Amino acid sequence: MKKVRDYDMKHAYLIMCHNNFEQLKLLLKLLDDERNDIYVHIDKKAKSFCIDDFNAVTERAGLTFVKRINVSWGGYSLIAAEMNLLKAAVNSRYSYYHLLSGVDLPIKSQNEIHDFFEKNAGKEFISVDESSVGGSDFSNRIGEYHLLQDFIGRNSGLRITVIEKCERLSLMFQKKMRVNRNRHNKMVIYKGSNWFSITHDMVLYVLDREREIKRCFGYGLAADELFLQTIAMHSPYKQNITGTCMRLINWDRGEPHTFTEADYEMLIHSDNLFARKFDYSRCPEIVNMIYNNVEKKNI
Repeated sequence: MKKVRDYDMKHAYLIMCHNNFEQLKLLLKLLDDERNDIYVHIDKKAKSFCIDDFNAVTERAGLTFVKRINVSWGGYSLIAAEMNLLKAAVNSRYSYYHLLSGVDLPIKSQNEIHDFFEKNAGKEFISVDESSVGGSDFSNRIGEYHLLQDFIGRNSGLRITVIEKCERLSLMFQKKMRVNRNRHNKMVIYKGSNWFSITHDMVLYVLDREREIKRCFGYGLAADELFLQTIAMHSPYKQNITGTCMRLINWDRGEPHTFTEADYEMLIHSDNLFARKFDYSRCPEIVNMIYNNVEKKNI
């Protein structure tokens, strides 16, 4: 009989968060299990965050806050934050590494989640949109240099308007000069959700290719939806990729839709393990309903 090692059972949760810190506390409590360790990145721009507020939130799971960097929508900083979380966790060696947003929640108990991954051991839960393979927008996303995207993000104001104009001029110049960073890139580009649940072997494979990732996807636009899919689909672990990340995300009613009380039955009966997104400041009822339902199963 195969000997079960400690790391064969433990999971690492990697959380990226920039606001809604009361909601983050509820997420941490639902993940507070001796079979888990939790690593959290807080956007450096979040001035209201106080680490002392989290001293007693978890009792059984290890909780680590990694070094903070400024994160902007669409910029390489998103990938950098993900890589930092993976680097912080990898030396402790876990069975699975789950990337979540601070506005996600598990919709299954920890027993259900651990049972699922034990039954599916070795599979890589990475979303891959096969219909997008070789899509024309990839040439815009990573074929040109989006030099100022990490400054732009989703910000607004006079300063951002000026930066956006500079960015447009830069892209126009690159088009005129026929800049194509993918000219010598032989990899097919794949797209999918940036949230994942992957094995230790996949994490090692991705981290070993950090220089390649930065070269291909640095200064890209929303490249966090491309880099893992592309690296994984060209890896020795391709046959283990399921094509789904086991997150319930509704893009039909929003970008994505923020769940409300009306979605409760759909959420608790979903086959997915996690759901996004929730907003405790706008709709605390659904967050409390999911929390109570999952916490009851966790006891």
